[in-house]
Amino acid sequence: MRIQSKLILALLIATTAMFAAMYSLMQWSFDRGFLDYVNRRDLQRQETLINNLQRFYRHTGSWEPLRRDHNLWRRLLEAEEDDQQPWRPPRRNEDDRPDRPHPPRPPTLLDSDKQVVTGRYRNDFIMAPIKLGDQTIGWLALPPRVRVTEQNDLAFSQSQDKAFLVISTLMVAIALLIALPLARQFVTPIKRLAVATQRLAQGAYDVELKISGKDELGQLARDFHQLAQTLQSNETARRRWIADISHELRTPLAIAKGELEALVDGVRPTNRDNLLSIQQEIEHLQKLINDLYELTNAEVGALRYQKDEEDLRLILQHALDRHHANFTAAGFQLIHDLAPSPATVWADATRLSQLLDNLFSNTCKYAVPGAQVRVSLNVDHDQVRLRIEDSGPGAPDDALPKLFDHLYRVENSRNRNTGGSGLGLAICRKIVEAHEGDISASRSPLGGLAIDVTLPAYHE
Repeated sequence: MRIQSKLILALLIATTAMFAAMYSLMQWSFDRGFLDYVNRRDLQRQETLINNLQRFYRHTGSWEPLRRDHNLWRRLLEAEEDDQQPWRPPRRNEDDRPDRPHPPRPPTLLDSDKQVVTGRYRNDFIMAPIKLGDQTIGWLALPPRVRVTEQNDLAFSQSQDKAFLVISTLMVAIALLIALPLARQFVTPIKRLAVATQRLAQGAYDVELKISGKDELGQLARDFHQLAQTLQSNETARRRWIADISHELRTPLAIAKGELEALVDGVRPTNRDNLLSIQQEIEHLQKLINDLYELTNAEVGALRYQKDEEDLRLILQHALDRHHANFTAAGFQLIHDLAPSPATVWADATRLSQLLDNLFSNTCKYAVPGAQVRVSLNVDHDQVRLRIEDSGPGAPDDALPKLFDHLYRVENSRNRNTGGSGLGLAICRKIVEAHEGDISASRSPLGGLAIDVTLPAYHE
């Protein structure tokens, strides 16, 4: 069953149930109110009897005669039924009036204290006061009807029931007519979303979804557009990633192949220098493959981290010792400002060493010989901050946010002699993120590049 049919069916069932309940409640309320009206009307019809009882009490001064003589009470009832009132001239066509209906059971007389004078009495009887002036001298009680019995009342009640039924049926029909366009209006955006989803699954990331509004469907459409843009960006990045990897792998292979062919053809002599050149290309290719493997594992979360309580200050000092020879060979002026107290973090010492090695290697590749390099480490409340900066040449402002992207290098020529594979900083970002930290690049006050690493401090 289609969603539009389900929606119409649900609205129809809900509307029918609502009007059925309303019809039942209205019928129950009307029957109860109409029965109460009939009972009150029966009581009002006893006006003649009440007048006769008033004259009787005025004449006797009490109800005792009626207590002792039940025949007297019966004669009063018969006088009421015969409409025995003080004489009056007969009205025209009076004999043509239909007989006035009577209550199904005789009334009961109560005294002023609501004690039975004559007749039968229950607490559910309806009562009318019998007064002389402002004094209540007694009560006339009638047994209530439990159902309508008179023909005219029955006909009126049935006509009202039919009217309620017709109105309820008409309202259900009107609700159905309203539900049809409403269901179509609700379902149309969903149909558009379904079509757009199918196109998106087929790779049409530029699909447009014409759904507006501030409701949930409008928000869903905006989320769909965001999803399409994200998928398109990911697809573009994937294609660029494949192209960049192909280029990076093809270049050392092409160089090594060319040099080998030159050796085979005798163009170049087979000596140590030429073999070392081929070996360098193979080593570069091997390093590139290893970096790709590391980065791929980091992307899929396959890198293993054996975290423990570690002092980043000691790990940093060991990394500086390892790269001291490279810094000296490049003529760097090394300045380090390390925290006097331990910089404790919850981390994998091996991965942090890899992080520092990549950062220091990046400095060695890009900073000019004789540059000033400053390394600082401090503990700020719940964070450990590491900063590595140099005096130049740095990177353009528009390149700073891209330094940690895959295969990104500032050199437009992609010269491998002046830079690495463009994977080192990307691996650094994955390692920092795995430690719930943050890494960023900015301009250094020294004039070059500054790399900031922030890790959460560990407290026992």
